Amino acid sequence: MKTKKLTKAVLYDALTDQGIHLPKLKSSICNMEYLIRVKNCIEYCPKVHEVPDLICLAPPKKMILLSIIEEELSKRGDHRVITYDEKHTPDVDWCLHAVSALNPQHQIFDPEYIPSKGQRGRRGIRYIPKDEDFIFDEPVDLNTDFC
Repeated sequence: MKTKKLTKAVLYDALTDQGIHLPKLKSSICNMEYLIRVKNCIEYCPKVHEVPDLICLAPPKKMILLSIIEEELSKRGDHRVITYDEKHTPDVDWCLHAVSALNPQHQIFDPEYIPSKGQRGRRGIRYIPKDEDFIFDEPVDLNTDFC
């Protein structure tokens, strides 16, 4: 029987096969040390079944999301940690999934939530226009000049 050499990709696949929701493989935080810490239950990673399908319309900055995760872990008395530095962080989507797994009622998932100006992430805030003219009842001829 052949054994596979333990590489980052092999360990990543093994952990995801066990139902662990990891950051993207190409994420700067995803290195062998991190994956081994996840495997040994030192580093926090939610299970796939723990992540509810929630939407955050205006996510705060990634560092704020990481501090929310740390706060939620300490509230639970969870011994696992999130180890990161400014160059090695999980992606924003993973951070949002982790927060939703730890506290689905967190204020960032409230449709009315808007982070303060200094806390807004790169995605910014997307507003949906509430203009009556926004939705057209008739088809629009795209061949005509609008200006």
